[in-house]
Amino acid sequence: MNDRLNKKDTSCKNPTLASEIIAEQAAEIEKLKAELQETEELRDLYYTQKSVATMQLDIINFVSRIYSEETLAFIYGIAKSAYKHQIEEEQEIENDGEM
Repeated sequence: MNDRLNKKDTSCKNPTLASEIIAEQAAEIEKLKAELQETEELRDLYYTQKSVATMQLDIINFVSRIYSEETLAFIYGIAKSAYKHQIEEEQEIENDGEM
């Protein structure tokens, strides 16, 4: 009879224990999913920044090999125009955000 009582006690406790373990694991899975998403976003940001930095270095290396004053003046004009365009776009975005 003691064996029978012990089996009943154990069977009653196990589902509760199993439910607790499952709940803890589910919470841990959700936490890990959130960490994974954050890590993926940071990875994407890193690759974007890396790409931009590589392009900037490439431009500097290309321009540093140019000796023609006319070509340098032409490239300077293009770069200056592109920079002004970028500033204007940023200001438009800021103004749209304020409205």
